[in-house]
Amino acid sequence: FPNLNTSIFSRFIKRYENLKARKNISLITQFFPPDYAATGQLLDDLTRRISSKYQVNFEIYTGMPSYAFKKGIKAKNFVLEKNRLIKRLYISKLFDKTLLGKTLNGVSYCLRVSLTILKRNAFNSELDLIVYSTEPPFLPFIAWLIYKLTKIPYILIVYDIYPDVLTNIGIINENSIFIKFWQLLNFKSFSKASEIIVLSKSMKIKLKKYIKNNENKISIIPSWADPEKIYKINKKNNQFAIDNKLIDTFNVLYSGNQGRCHDLSTIIDTAILLSKDRSIKFIFIGDGPQNSIIKKLVSDFSLTNCIFLPFQEKELLPLTLNIADLALI
Repeated sequence: FPNLNTSIFSRFIKRYENLKARKNISLITQFFPPDYAATGQLLDDLTRRISSKYQVNFEIYTGMPSYAFKKGIKAKNFVLEKNRLIKRLYISKLFDKTLLGKTLNGVSYCLRVSLTILKRNAFNSELDLIVYSTEPPFLPFIAWLIYKLTKIPYILIVYDIYPDVLTNIGIINENSIFIKFWQLLNFKSFSKASEIIVLSKSMKIKLKKYIKNNENKISIIPSWADPEKIYKINKKNNQFAIDNKLIDTFNVLYSGNQGRCHDLSTIIDTAILLSKDRSIKFIFIGDGPQNSIIKKLVSDFSLTNCIFLPFQEKELLPLTLNIADLALI
């Protein structure tokens, strides 16, 4: 694990040492705890640490839990903590979880949050900075539009590069007018951002086409690992491994979102090739659009070496990750 000094929190602070001068920051992201989405969990941790260390006031505008969350949980639409105000917008959960429904929820959330920010700025101009994630993927356009109207500087945290995602999996033709228009809006959004944060060098290379002669504004900050919370636990002492009978097997683990872009079929192909070896288990923890697809493949091939488990609580991460003899990312 990386040392804490190289975690996203420390890297973020190092890059933005003028945070002490920025007292009021808005964070815009559709998914936030109690959603299990990793994006929201990461930003929750980041805002907690910054607000406690630098006395920065965060206004977090997010949606109601809709991605992956414990059934029956009721999230408050308004939460006030020390230096953090969390406002959840019901409009982000109007439609179902189909691709069309998720798209409409994303558009609704973007429109609602832009009106909220513009209204807030009209009555109080003390907002120093806005930080946007790329969930939903239309948020960079909103960032650019709000900047044009208010001149409030903004940072983009890019977790997924659109429209590349849509063209790579064949949902939309890369030569379509819609894609060309999206790319034009990307150029405007990225070029006006004060800073852009990406997860890796390859993502930075892909984004260079939208930022001419100013690629220094792109920072690479990998997602976190916290060795104080996640550390080696022997499987024989791991209650999660004991409960799921995973002590005496070689465990191949995929933990996280089972999204449309993730190559999960290769894992199932491998499970088919190794189906006669009872000492090897393939464990899938999480959910997503491909969950039903890979479960059907397992059923069609009568595989007994695959185990499916739902998203687990964040507190269980030290146990769930430690069941792996081989972790696939």
